[in-house]
Amino acid sequence: MSTATENGRWGDLGITREGLDAALAIKSHYGTGQPICVPGEENSILIPEHLLNHNLNLHELEDPLALAMVAARDPESPMAMAAAARLSPKARKPVLVAGVFDLLAEASRHHDVRSSVELVSANAFSPPAIAEVRRRTSKIIVETRRRYTAALRENMNCLLDGTITPRRFVGEFFHLTEAGNLRNDIRKKLIVSLMLCQPYAVGIDPPEYQVLAA
Repeated sequence: MSTATENGRWGDLGITREGLDAALAIKSHYGTGQPICVPGEENSILIPEHLLNHNLNLHELEDPLALAMVAARDPESPMAMAAAARLSPKARKPVLVAGVFDLLAEASRHHDVRSSVELVSANAFSPPAIAEVRRRTSKIIVETRRRYTAALRENMNCLLDGTITPRRFVGEFFHLTEAGNLRNDIRKKLIVSLMLCQPYAVGIDPPEYQVLAA
């Protein structure tokens, strides 16, 4: 079978060989704890806003299998929901993709993803239902970022009052910034703030935290 014929057959199913490879790579990343990066940008970690931005071409990550893998396996609800939201318009047909989408109602570890899939399916993939899922996802992203921001503040306070060791602080800092899906530019500003942390000693929030909390 020629490559062209093989690609055409995959396309008829609504998936691609590249998408299957991407889904398997994503599964491996989750297994090893490695972050998923924007295709072609190894220094840019994938965040929920990338998935909600339909003007951004995510290349192989556009494939339904890759999006379904994120929606089912990502440990953080905002990322999983954003993947499900991006997958929703693609899942009306063909039948294989619709079946994969329906499986998310059982396979995802997040209640919000399961309820979103059920909402879209129950409303026959209508644009208003898909828009509602995107609205819910955006709201959860904001709420989650606020929680992680509060945790970062508390982590810094514990370091300053000696409740935790510097080694533990560093470990929790990177865990919180990664789990909270902070943008790279904000992550860099926070690290710079750590190097110039005198404002914390007098109880003044640096501008970066004020921006983050906004």
